[in-house]
Amino acid sequence: MGLNQFADMTAEEVAAKYLGVTEENLMNDLDGAEYYVAPEGLQQAKRQADWRSFSPKVLNQGSCGSCWAHAGAATAEITYNKMTGNRVTFSPQQGLDCTQWTCSGGWPQDVLYMYTTMAPIQLVYYPYEQKKNSCMIAPSSIPKAKSYYLLNQSKD
Repeated sequence: MGLNQFADMTAEEVAAKYLGVTEENLMNDLDGAEYYVAPEGLQQAKRQADWRSFSPKVLNQGSCGSCWAHAGAATAEITYNKMTGNRVTFSPQQGLDCTQWTCSGGWPQDVLYMYTTMAPIQLVYYPYEQKKNSCMIAPSSIPKAKSYYLLNQSKD
């Protein structure tokens, strides 16, 4: 592995700057959370699939702790790309700006919920800025999501 932006940092410096979620605040945030399971009859995904043709390009969240916004956007865009045969990249900045969460952390499922109330905007029209801004409402050729499901982890 070559040199990168972390090479001159200690593990403590990396943790302080880039790792916003701790086990303690994760457990506090999950207390009382609701979990949704897929409705009966939903087809189970193949155990093996080549997702490369649907996957987003790799983005760098920088010093903003917005991995949750990137994860939510990537989850939705992979689904959209698979359903439509398109290859678009959704803006993680939209999730950062248009939910209650900040660069200090958040939840990917809140980005998925956001897509049921407003249409996803492509990264090319809503660039990632590594900071929270006001929510930008812009026209989008991508429709709002009708629903989303969080699946329980299973041993199957």
